[in-house]
Amino acid sequence: MTRQLNHQTTHWIAKHPVVTYYLLATLFTTLLTLPLILQLDGVPPWFHYFAAYGPAIAALIVTTVVWGRRGLADLGARIVRWRIGWGKWFVALGSPIILFAAALLINYLRTGEAPDFSVMSSMDYIGDIGVPLALFLWLITQGLGEEIGWRGFAQEHVRNGGQGFLLTSVSLGVVWALWHIPYFLYVDDYAGMGVGGFFGFAFSVVSGAIVLGWLYEWTNRSILAVAVWHAVFNFLIDSPVGSSMVQAVMSMLVTIWTVAIIISVVRNGARQQKSQEEAVQMNPVMRTLIKLQNPFMKRLLHSPLHGMVSRMYMLITFTGRKSGKVYTTPVQYAQDGNTLYVITSEEYTWWKNLRGGAQVQIRLRGENFTGQADTSTDAAYIGSVVTKVYPALKEDQVAGFVPGKVALTIQLPETAAQGSTVAAAAE
Repeated sequence: MTRQLNHQTTHWIAKHPVVTYYLLATLFTTLLTLPLILQLDGVPPWFHYFAAYGPAIAALIVTTVVWGRRGLADLGARIVRWRIGWGKWFVALGSPIILFAAALLINYLRTGEAPDFSVMSSMDYIGDIGVPLALFLWLITQGLGEEIGWRGFAQEHVRNGGQGFLLTSVSLGVVWALWHIPYFLYVDDYAGMGVGGFFGFAFSVVSGAIVLGWLYEWTNRSILAVAVWHAVFNFLIDSPVGSSMVQAVMSMLVTIWTVAIIISVVRNGARQQKSQEEAVQMNPVMRTLIKLQNPFMKRLLHSPLHGMVSRMYMLITFTGRKSGKVYTTPVQYAQDGNTLYVITSEEYTWWKNLRGGAQVQIRLRGENFTGQADTSTDAAYIGSVVTKVYPALKEDQVAGFVPGKVALTIQLPETAAQGSTVAAAAE
């Protein structure tokens, strides 16, 4: 009985390694912070730094169970991967310093307040221990402790499963932000944010996930490089040298960097979405995370910043046939003249409201249009739409992509035909 239970558990973990990782990372971090949350006697405040090891412990356990020694060897090789080139090390080590220097300069020009570098190496709960030791502690705790898990395990295996970069980074950013919740129960700076402040914090974490995710892949999947960036950035932004304004400016600069990465990825990789939709279809957790980010996409597509994503995403508004309610959902699309094409999965239900033809409202590149939508489950037609939507796919790939898909065709007024936009299409 026990052997059968162990076999079933191992099988479930092997089938859901990333979900298992997240559950274990949250569990271990919660257990490590629990003495501080409960304010138990005899537990030193600096024990807080050990909570960062939750993700690393979870990554090591799941890797051992699922991939054994070979997986541990691969993980270890990426942890110590340092031969990435001087230019990449300059970005990994130097960019947080440049962001910090820029924030200090902006703060000085605005307030006339000169930074006091004498307190730079002071760490919360520990005190002044000198810059070298402070950086080392940041590296071995929040640097390696978190990055072994979030980039080295979670991003690695979600991406290996075919998930696109942006969706991976945003999804992991959301769960990474939720992982921080125990800190809000005992760390004053976190608790002071309140519920409203958590959403701003989550936005900054998602931005950080995109920057770190990009750096991880750019440095040939070096966990060491992203751990160094993470450690140096946290050391500087948490340093008492700067005021709260310095922290805000650093976060703003990271957000600008994030926008630049998003624009680059959208422009250069808009056609590489086949694996993304397959991963979402297979993974209910990722599907849930997409639903969580849909409200953000709706606001972005209605905002003056829509140009960052509106050549790839649009909003479609329709009325539910049974409920009579009005629904709006962001979808990816391809355009040919005044015709829009969308590919979605049969398992989603919203497209059924458009069967047989239905009027829809479209928010397309900052403008609103009324269109006539219809659906098709004919394999031959879906294949023809897939070739429009995914022109980079080979013939055999198209044939494997069609099953389980639905094609949507939306006719817009002639005034909407402002040239063809080819973008990947999938909700």
